Amino acid sequence: MEQKNWIPLDGRYIPLVMATLNFIEKELERVYWNKHQESINSPFSNTGNNVSTENIQIRAYNWEQNDKPNFETDNIQVWWYKHSNRGVYAKIYGDVSDLQDILTDAIEKAEKDFDTLYK
Repeated sequence: MEQKNWIPLDGRYIPLVMATLNFIEKELERVYWNKHQESINSPFSNTGNNVSTENIQIRAYNWEQNDKPNFETDNIQVWWYKHSNRGVYAKIYGDVSDLQDILTDAIEKAEKDFDTLYK
């Protein structure tokens, strides 16, 4: 059986990762607004805000701790510079042929966790 490892994604896959992050950010904003009737300081921007759920870690860019991924699940890690659409770098746990499943899994975890977090 082939062992899975963390592998960096080459640049041609980064737009898919960025689109997924944009979708997850909009979902976070929607769910937060529905509960609080105000906008969230998005951790996908340079706000200093972090969101931590059972399955996902989202950390705003931090000048002192830029070695930690800004977005993380059990099978994808993403770093960015200042906001999630700038200087994006990602690693996945598995193979690039698994990317669609990995991104879909991240969206499903976000939707489930945000609904639980902001009920």
